[in-house]
Amino acid sequence: MKFQTWINTNCILTVSAIVLLLVTSMITIAEEDHFDSKGKPPSKTTVEHQKNLRKSLPFSDKRDFEEQKKGFIAKPDYDQIKDESGNVVWDMGRYDFLLQGKEFDSIHPSLQRQAILNMNYGLYEVVPGIYQVTGIRPGEHHIYQRENGLDRI
Repeated sequence: MKFQTWINTNCILTVSAIVLLLVTSMITIAEEDHFDSKGKPPSKTTVEHQKNLRKSLPFSDKRDFEEQKKGFIAKPDYDQIKDESGNVVWDMGRYDFLLQGKEFDSIHPSLQRQAILNMNYGLYEVVPGIYQVTGIRPGEHHIYQRENGLDRI
């Protein structure tokens, strides 16, 4: 009987400690801002991990950004694509926050870097006679120049 009482007492203490931790973490979360009302900020473990990644990955190497500029011809003067009814079906402007130079603890640093590279969109000449349109939709268009016109794939 003593053993059963010990287990019950320890279970109650353990459950109480867990509830206290959850309530404390919920208060901490409520005090921090999040871009979405349904979201929550990253955990302290995630924040620390992201900081370590920023220190260890070669983000000082800017060659990707230089390479990405090669062949660039033009960017459209709009950042939204609408359907026949006027509904927005693609909006590059929604991602402008990536260009603010901020480090986001909720985004893996490598994915953030790739997303920033993707913000350079428009018409590119890949090689003479072959063009690529990027960023206009979630895919890419390739255009081939022929003697009698253009083909799109």
